[in-house]
Amino acid sequence: FGSSHSGARSRLPAAVCAHASRAAAGGCAPVMRTALQRGLHRPLWPAAHAVPAAPSLLGSSCGASTTAEARQRRPAGPLRPPPKDAAAAARRRSRARPPTSAPPAASGWREDWAAGGDDGDPLGGGPRNRRVDVLDPGLRGDRAASRRALQWHGEHVQANHLAEDAAVHRARTDSGGASWWKDWDVEWDEGWDWEDKWHPQPTAALEPRDDPRRPQGPLMKVAGGDYKPVAAMSHREVTWAIVAARAEPPGEAVWQALCKRAELVAVSLTPAEVLAVARCAAERQAGQLRLLWKLAGAVVEKLPAFTADDLVCLAEVYASLDAVHRGVLNVVALVLTDEEDERAVTPPRAVKLLAAFARAKHPLPLVVDEAKRVLLRNEAAGPLDRVDLAPAAALRALASLTDLDALDGPIAAALLPWALAQAGHLPSACAAGRWAVEAGSRLRGLGEQREEPQLPLLSTDVTAPSGGASEPPPSSAGGLTGAEALAAVEAAAQDALARCEPRRMRVLRVQGQDAVACVVPSRDGTAGAAASVEGEALLATAELLVGAARAASGSAEVAASPSEILAGAIRPGAAELWPLALQVRWLRVAVRSGRGELLASEALLQALSARPAHKLLAQAPALLGELLPELMASASEESAGAAAGALASATSLACLVARECRQSLFRLSLKDSHRVLDGCLRLAAWSPAEQAEALRLEAAPLVTAAVQSLPTKFRAEAVFHHRHREGASGPDVAAWSSLLADRALLAAAIGEAGESVGEAAWLHLSSEALQVIACGDLDSTAAEILDAFASEGLRRGWSPADTASPLGAVVAAVRAEWLRAIARDGELEDPIHEPLPIPEAAEHRLRELFRALGVPVPPVSPSERAAVQ
Repeated sequence: FGSSHSGARSRLPAAVCAHASRAAAGGCAPVMRTALQRGLHRPLWPAAHAVPAAPSLLGSSCGASTTAEARQRRPAGPLRPPPKDAAAAARRRSRARPPTSAPPAASGWREDWAAGGDDGDPLGGGPRNRRVDVLDPGLRGDRAASRRALQWHGEHVQANHLAEDAAVHRARTDSGGASWWKDWDVEWDEGWDWEDKWHPQPTAALEPRDDPRRPQGPLMKVAGGDYKPVAAMSHREVTWAIVAARAEPPGEAVWQALCKRAELVAVSLTPAEVLAVARCAAERQAGQLRLLWKLAGAVVEKLPAFTADDLVCLAEVYASLDAVHRGVLNVVALVLTDEEDERAVTPPRAVKLLAAFARAKHPLPLVVDEAKRVLLRNEAAGPLDRVDLAPAAALRALASLTDLDALDGPIAAALLPWALAQAGHLPSACAAGRWAVEAGSRLRGLGEQREEPQLPLLSTDVTAPSGGASEPPPSSAGGLTGAEALAAVEAAAQDALARCEPRRMRVLRVQGQDAVACVVPSRDGTAGAAASVEGEALLATAELLVGAARAASGSAEVAASPSEILAGAIRPGAAELWPLALQVRWLRVAVRSGRGELLASEALLQALSARPAHKLLAQAPALLGELLPELMASASEESAGAAAGALASATSLACLVARECRQSLFRLSLKDSHRVLDGCLRLAAWSPAEQAEALRLEAAPLVTAAVQSLPTKFRAEAVFHHRHREGASGPDVAAWSSLLADRALLAAAIGEAGESVGEAAWLHLSSEALQVIACGDLDSTAAEILDAFASEGLRRGWSPADTASPLGAVVAAVRAEWLRAIARDGELEDPIHEPLPIPEAAEHRLRELFRALGVPVPPVSPSERAAVQ
C-alpha cells in the first residue's frame, strides 16, 4: 500500500504478507478467514511498538467479510494484555483437549460476550473461540481509517487508471456491483426529493409520480393503489394501463413507455389482451406500428383461440392503419371462409368484413364472394331464419361494395330494401341519398349487363344434400339497374321530405369542428317529432334531387324539395355556419336548381367573400371555372332589380379569387390553372358592362402570368402529378391549345392584351403535343390539338409543310401516326402492340383538317378500311 507501509510489511512473516497481498488484491475476507483457521492468529509484534498499518489491514480484512460478523465477535469489555509467552501458551492450548466438564456457556469469555448484549456467535460455542481476538477496541479507529483509505484508493486510483497492474485490475473487476448508497444521486437527480416529488424550480408546481423524466421511467398506479414503474409491469398490468388510457390519455412519453413494455411482454398476452391492446393502439392518432406488428405475430400464434367476432375486430383494427397490414387481413379471410372451421360468417360479420377490406382498399375476391353469398342467402331465407339488418348496416355494406367495385344488381336488390326499410325516416333517406351521390358513375352503370351471381346460393334447409343450392328470391334473380336504384332512393327522399318542413330547419355546428347537424321539424308539429340529420347527408340529398329535376326537364314536383331544403339551410345567419367546401356545394345547388334562387345565392356569395382569400384558392377552379359563369348567365336573364345584388356579390367574389390565383398560381395544377383562366375570361367577356370592367382589370394580368408560367407548369406536371408518364396528359394539352387559340374569347375579355400570347408559348405547346401524339392514339384529343394549331397557324402564317414551325411539326406527327395505324405490313404481332383503329368521328375530323390545310390525306381503300375495322 505504498512506501509508508514498507516498514510494517518487513516486520511481518512471509506467509502473512503473502496472504495480506492477496487479500488487498482480490478481497480480504476469504483470505483472512483461511489464515485464522490455519492458526496465523498470534500477535505479530509488541503492543507498544505496533505499526498502525498492519492492524488496520487485519481489522479491515475481518470487517470486510461482513459487518454483522464483526459485531458478533466484538467482546463486551476491555481485553486484558496478552501474557509474555503468548505464542507458547497458544501452541499448548491448541494441542490440548478442550475441557469436557465445563459447558461452553460457563466459560468466562462466554459470560463476558453474553453480557455485551450481541447476537449469537457465528463460529459456534466452545473454548476454541478464545483462541483469536483481533478486534481490539483500541484499533477501531485504525480500522475505520484503513477502510476509508481503501475506499479512496478504489475510487480515485483504480477508477482513474492511475495504477495499472494485474492485481489492481483483478481487484477492480472482481469487486461487487455498484451500491445504491454510493449512487444515490442517480436516483435523486435533477430535483427529486425524499418524498419522491419533482421540484424543477423553487416556485414551480410539483409534478406527479408518472412524470416521464424519472431516472427509472414513469410510475403508474396499479391494482391496490400502489405505484409501479412501467418497465416492471406484468402483461396484465400493462393491458389494464393501456385500456385505461382510452378514458384518461396519458402523456406521449408515458404512452411510449407503455407500448415499449407491451412489445416486450407480447408473448405473454392472452388472446383477449392481444385484442384489447391492438384496439387501443390503433385508435390513437400515432399508431404504434412496431407494437401492432408484434401483436400480428401473436395473433397468428394464438389463432385457434380467437372467436369469429375477435377476428372481424382484428380485421377492422389492422385496416384502420395508414400502413395496412394485409397479412392479418389475409389470415382472417382464410379462417372465416374455411368451410371446415366452426367460425362462420354471419350477415352482421359480413358487413363489418366488407367495411374493413374497403377501408384497407384490399378487394380480396375470397372475402367479397363469401360476403355476397352470406347476404344473398340471408335474403333468400325464411322469416324465421332471416337476420334483420339495420338500415345503417345495409347502407354500409352497399358503400363498401361500391368502394371495392364489386356492386352488382342482385346484391343491390338484396340490400337496398333494408337500407330504405323505414318509410318516411329522414336520416335514413338522406344517408341513402349520400351513398347514391358518392357512388356516382358506378351506380349509373349498374345492371347494364345483367349477370347471374358467380357463387351458388347455399340452401338454408338442413335436410338438403351437401352442395345443393336453393333458387334465389325473385328480387335477387334479376337484380336492380342503376336507374332503378336511383329512382328508389329519390322516392324515399321525397317521401321523407314530404313529412317534414325543411324551411324551418335549424343549423347547428360545434365550435372548432366541421361537422354540421340540421334539426328538421315535422309537419304535424308534435313535440319531439323533429329529426336530426347530418348536414352533409342533407346536402347530398338536395344534390340528388336537383340532378333528378334536371333530368326530368325541370319537373316542378321534383324541384320543389331541393328549393325548400336550400331555403332552410341558407336562412339568415345559417350560411356562415357551413364549412367552405359545403358552402361551394350549396352554391352549386342554388345555381342549378332552375328556379332562380338569387337570394340564397347572394347569401352564399357574401359568406364566401367574407373568408380569407388564401382559403378560397382550393375552391377557385369550381368557383371561377363553373359556378360563377353559370350564375352570371342565369342572373342576366332575371330583372335588373332582382339580380343586382347577386351580380355585385358574384363580381366581388370573382375579383377576389382571380387576384389570389394570380399571386399563388404556382399552387394550382395544370388542369386547375386552365379552369381558372377559362372561367375568368368567360366572366369578363359575358358579364354586363358594369361588372365586366372590373373583371377585365383582373383577367389581363392573370392571362399574362399564366402564359409566362406555362413551361414551368408543364414541367411541374411531369414531375409531381404524372410521374408515371412522360409529359402532361393529352386532354390538358388539348385544353390549353384550344384556349390560347380562341382569339374571339381573348379579344372580348381583355381586348388587345390577347396578343400577349407569343410564339414561344406555342413552341412549347407544340413540343408537348408531339409527345402526346407519339405516346397516344389518334382520337378526338389529337383532332382537337390539330384544330387549335391549324387555327393559330393560319392567323400567324405558319406553313403546314414546314416541320420547323409548330403547325408543321404537329401535322407531320399526326400523319405519321395515321400511316402507322392503317399500315398492313403482314407481321403477326401481338394485338396489344398494334395501334388501335381510328374512331370514325376522329378520322372524319382529321380528313377535314388535312383538306383545309392542303395536306394530302393518307389513301385508304374501302377493303383496307374494312380490314382495319
